[in-house]
Amino acid sequence: MAGCATTTTTARYSEDNSRAYNLAQAGGLHKARDTALGDDEYSSAMTNITNAFSDAALFNSSAGLGLSGGASLGLGLAGALFAAPGHMEQDSAFAFVPTSEAASREEANELLRDSFYQAVQQAAEELGYTIEHEGNDLRHPAAHGRTAMSIAVVDEENGCYGYERIKSGDDAKAYGCYVSLQIPERGERTIAAPEASNVQGQVYSYPATDHQKSMRFFFLPNEDATMAKLPLAVKISEHMPEWFFLYLSPEDDQPPMILEKGEPELFIKRA
Repeated sequence: MAGCATTTTTARYSEDNSRAYNLAQAGGLHKARDTALGDDEYSSAMTNITNAFSDAALFNSSAGLGLSGGASLGLGLAGALFAAPGHMEQDSAFAFVPTSEAASREEANELLRDSFYQAVQQAAEELGYTIEHEGNDLRHPAAHGRTAMSIAVVDEENGCYGYERIKSGDDAKAYGCYVSLQIPERGERTIAAPEASNVQGQVYSYPATDHQKSMRFFFLPNEDATMAKLPLAVKISEHMPEWFFLYLSPEDDQPPMILEKGEPELFIKRA
């Protein structure tokens, strides 16, 4: 039997804001704000992001989206898009596991783990990488009572090595490249699915309210690796269930975004 339902109010969908904003509000990233753009700027931004994500070079390069110089977006626009408040300065994840797919929080946790493992496996295969794990990699304690799954993504051409070379914790830092999902301990209570989530009925919620109590997504390459986070994150997102979302914080060549089934949602709206 699923956990007790609650009548906690969930975020209403705002047609005046971006889908990224609506997803962020539903997922606990309450400091998210949209940048309002004129029609020309909005069209330019969406065209450039669409082209970047449809370009096969994204999945064969460590250059990310290549928007850091501002030339693709316009200098003022680039500055606005690359800002992120508060705890939105770090990557995170949020999810709404339907009670139709999990009868308890423990089952929801297991579904998240199984789905993430399969998504990483498929993502690595499509990008020409392999994955490795050993010991307690797939279930080990993490900070603030979370349980983590850590998977080594191996591609020696990108400087990411497997366990033939990694024999210690220091080796892992020097030679490894890992993706990790940390799942927090949460109670049995369920909530009504937020409108933005595309899920119906009651769900086990995993909000991204802060970095101590929330689910976390990490990409942890060694300092000499050239493997890019964005293509891997896009592919992982693509293969996760529709109720799972990745938030990627801004970087030199990438604005903040939410990945929904591999599609980028930006924090921009028409003025």
